[in-house]
Amino acid sequence: MNTMINFFNKIITDTFININQWYLLGISIFVSEFFTTLIVSIMSVIFYGNIRDDYLITGFITAFFVSLIVVYTLTILVQGLKDLNEKNIRAKEQWERTFNTISDLIMLIDNDYKIVRMNKAMAVKLDLTLDEVIDKTCYKLVHNMDKPIVNCPHNQMLKDSLEHMTEIYDDRLNAYFHVIVTPMLNPDGTVFGSVQVMRDITELKTIENALKEKTYALDLLNKDLEDRVKREIELRMQKEQMLIHQSKMAAMGEMIEAITHQWKQPLSSVSLIAQDMGDAFLHGELDEQYIVKSVKHIMDQVRHMSRTIDDFKNFFQPSKQKIPFKVNTAIYETLLLIYRQLEKAEISVVLNCIYEGAVIQPGQSGNTNICKCEPEIVVIGYPGEFKHVILNLINNSRDAILEKWKQSGSADEQKGEILIELNTKNDLAIISVMDNGCGISDNIYDKIFEPYVTMKKDGMGIGLYISKTIIEQNMKGRLYAEKFNNGARFMIELPLKQELQS
Repeated sequence: MNTMINFFNKIITDTFININQWYLLGISIFVSEFFTTLIVSIMSVIFYGNIRDDYLITGFITAFFVSLIVVYTLTILVQGLKDLNEKNIRAKEQWERTFNTISDLIMLIDNDYKIVRMNKAMAVKLDLTLDEVIDKTCYKLVHNMDKPIVNCPHNQMLKDSLEHMTEIYDDRLNAYFHVIVTPMLNPDGTVFGSVQVMRDITELKTIENALKEKTYALDLLNKDLEDRVKREIELRMQKEQMLIHQSKMAAMGEMIEAITHQWKQPLSSVSLIAQDMGDAFLHGELDEQYIVKSVKHIMDQVRHMSRTIDDFKNFFQPSKQKIPFKVNTAIYETLLLIYRQLEKAEISVVLNCIYEGAVIQPGQSGNTNICKCEPEIVVIGYPGEFKHVILNLINNSRDAILEKWKQSGSADEQKGEILIELNTKNDLAIISVMDNGCGISDNIYDKIFEPYVTMKKDGMGIGLYISKTIIEQNMKGRLYAEKFNNGARFMIELPLKQELQS
């Protein structure tokens, strides 16, 4: 069809457009005059029997004007055809330039897989001229195969008349392509071919494959790092457990000493009662009433000693899971184990509740400064480990007071005092342990909670480190230190389970 149109356009252009219009006018007048004269002469002979001059003149004039009209009409027609032809040529050239400017590889393919046309980029990629590819099958020319490739998008388009796209790797072109095949439709909707656009994505695929390799390597590195972190965490936990065990062993020695002090008085009482019973027997004073009274005193002392052993056992019993526990009771039970030692060292200890609604309840120690408060503060955590922290802080305060006396050479200047206060604020339980000891040295203030940092000559430097680990890692709280009235104050903050519990 295009060939025929071009052929007729060429005929029109060569025949009419290049003819001199004045030459055409002369020919038209000559032909018109000739045929007019001939017709007039024939009509004159038919009607009058001879040729009349007036008919000839009228015929010549009529022929002249008819020729002018014909020439004008032909001129307009030829000029219109010329303009139309020039527009078609410009449109074709513009389409050709656009088609060949596109960097993607484009082919027009008919229903028999034959290439009708391709752009310059495709021809250059195949290293062929445009004439060499026309009417060749796409699968032979592009893929060097005898039949369409598997999942050929043109083949799929012929089946359903829909647009298809895919990614392929072509061995002949040694490249990856993103292919889009769009059907070309007749006015009646039937398919007569397709437009196939191939975009080279080799560079993108190279980057994608490199990214996959990097991602795989990164995944391996992350897995190795996770394994190493897991091992380090396990080692750290083992180390912390070992340090906690060492700290408990050190505390056990002090607790045994505390038990010794706790047992001295009841043992002395039992011993005196036994001696008194012997004397009463010798003097005939050992009656039923005396025996009942003596047995009651002995059992009171035994029960006291038994409670001491139970407290000691509960203190060192490991906590396996987090449970709600009463902070006031935990601190009170810890103080019961060591207050005799503190009394012997002439250090007073006070447990004070300053939160709203706290009511002081008498304890069993006989010391009015060591008592319970109700309702109690309740947190969730490990009660045994929490008692260990309180014991560490009290022992540190005791040692700081003794060190201050040692430096001053006298204990008479200021009495040793340890104050423990319980409070609540913003859904937190706040426990502060304050003393009037020697305070915290400036050179270790910023690293006082690091392992193996200590102010004691014979200290291991793990007590405060273990205490911070228990409070912050195990119980999700906070432990920090402050300088306070020339002494020190250690603050514990723990999330409340509920504010108060009776």
